[in-house]
Amino acid sequence: MKRVFVITLFVFLIGIPASSHAEKEWRFVERDWKTTKIKRMVSDLYARERAGEAENYLISCGPKALEFVTPLLDDEGNESVRVSALYIIRKAGDSSYEEAVAGKLQDESPRVRKEAYKTLRVIGTKEYTEPESFHAEDEWEFINRGWKTNKIKRLVLKLYDKKQADSAKKYLSSYGPEVVEFVAPLVNDKNNENVRIDALYIIGQVGDSSYEELVIEKLRDRNRRVRQEAARTLTLIGTEKSIEPLKELLEDYNPDLRFNAIRALARIAPEQEKDLFIEALNNYDPRIRMFAVNALGKMKAADTVVYLSQMVQDEDTGVRFEVAKALGKIGTKECLKPLVWLTRDPEVSIRVLALRNVAKMDTPEAEKPLVKAAGSFDPRVASRAILSLGRLKSPKALDVARKYLDDEHILVRLACVEVLGMMGGEEERSLLEPLLEAESTKVRKRAKKALAEVDGRT
Repeated sequence: MKRVFVITLFVFLIGIPASSHAEKEWRFVERDWKTTKIKRMVSDLYARERAGEAENYLISCGPKALEFVTPLLDDEGNESVRVSALYIIRKAGDSSYEEAVAGKLQDESPRVRKEAYKTLRVIGTKEYTEPESFHAEDEWEFINRGWKTNKIKRLVLKLYDKKQADSAKKYLSSYGPEVVEFVAPLVNDKNNENVRIDALYIIGQVGDSSYEELVIEKLRDRNRRVRQEAARTLTLIGTEKSIEPLKELLEDYNPDLRFNAIRALARIAPEQEKDLFIEALNNYDPRIRMFAVNALGKMKAADTVVYLSQMVQDEDTGVRFEVAKALGKIGTKECLKPLVWLTRDPEVSIRVLALRNVAKMDTPEAEKPLVKAAGSFDPRVASRAILSLGRLKSPKALDVARKYLDDEHILVRLACVEVLGMMGGEEERSLLEPLLEAESTKVRKRAKKALAEVDGRT
């Protein structure tokens, strides 16, 4: 029995040093593993998507992480990392790094200076004055500018991704002139025509004419679509320096390119280029004829009426509509005859516009076509003619209003009621009073208003 006891005691005593040695080894392995993870988390501070998680872990490690975090205070290339290092030091509450933190009060970044001051208020043993150069507004402006610049750069890169290019183009167009310095270099990307087109589009939408010469160069691009987009962009930012390059495109084989060129010229060309647009009235492309008419109308040149008068029978509805608009802008007596012709146009919108412009001329000759149009079968045309007669104070306006007061179309009846209220007297009162009981709410309201106008005059 004694023998068994002695053997057991001997084995136990031998095992004590072995156990102590194993424990020491485990502590070494644990410490080495933790150090490696701290180093890994410090590197994660440079990754935007993992920085928050890394900060939380390093804070949980306490002062033991600071020997690896503190060197980041001197990373001049990344202010976010400097801010994170200061934040971790503050949370650890270790005042032994006070001197290193105090040095950051002179940092070039307002964010770093602010974080250093906040950290010193926690760990500092001395009194520190808030940096004079730090103001909340300055910091916000600095952060906002940096954030926006980074987002612009990311969106510019997305222009190379077919799936994201459209949304990136939309966002960049909404940011304003600040995006153009990042977008403009893409105009010269010879390897990607879609990117060149998107860059030109953004410049046009932003409306920055300081890049006009760069856009003019793209009018000679080897790619047809790029030339077309450059011409379209000049409709938005072009000045007189674009006129000659655009005129050269009017002879291009591509109809879309010619169209964008004439559209740009219609916006920016001065009256001296009048002959250019007169010649374009004979172009076979209706879009070009339409913008040529539009340009002549904006010039308000009376000597172009003879050319515009020849366009009242143009086969294209859009061209005839622009003719009616242009004649209204010019507004001379010579415009009356072609406008009267257009009051009989097959397209209702053209007839209505022509009637409105006839009424603007305020001449006795305008009365006859308006009286005739008042009997039109189309209520939009008839109501416009009746209202125009009333606003011209035509002697025939009351006769026309009485005649069509019971018309089946409510638009015509409402126009007649308005004219009776505008010009009528006691005789017209007797016509308006029964309408206060009319079935239509609109007629009743218009009649009530008309009666008030009659009472105001009598």
